[in-house]
Amino acid sequence: MVVCAVYSFSNVAAGIAALVAGCISLYAISLYKKRPLQANICRLLCFLGIAYIAFLAISYSGNYAQKSFIYPMGTTVLAVFCWLFANIAIRKDEKLVRSLDRIR
Repeated sequence: MVVCAVYSFSNVAAGIAALVAGCISLYAISLYKKRPLQANICRLLCFLGIAYIAFLAISYSGNYAQKSFIYPMGTTVLAVFCWLFANIAIRKDEKLVRSLDRIR
């Protein structure tokens, strides 16, 4: 009975973490005028996503019969790649803006 309570708490915590990450991502999109802050938020989301993947891997490491962790882990890996690519694009954009300011 205790094991079920731990897994249900884990699922609720994972859902809340995903909701918070989604809200922070939407907030980061609205920060297009403040690129350095936007890049820092994307970097933070990458680290949080990697920590979430590690949490999923540890919490499901003993349960090989239960394959329900593949969907959340797969979507989190996809999100981390998107955040990494966004961070690279933000840095390139900031570099371009700085080079244009130098030309003026």
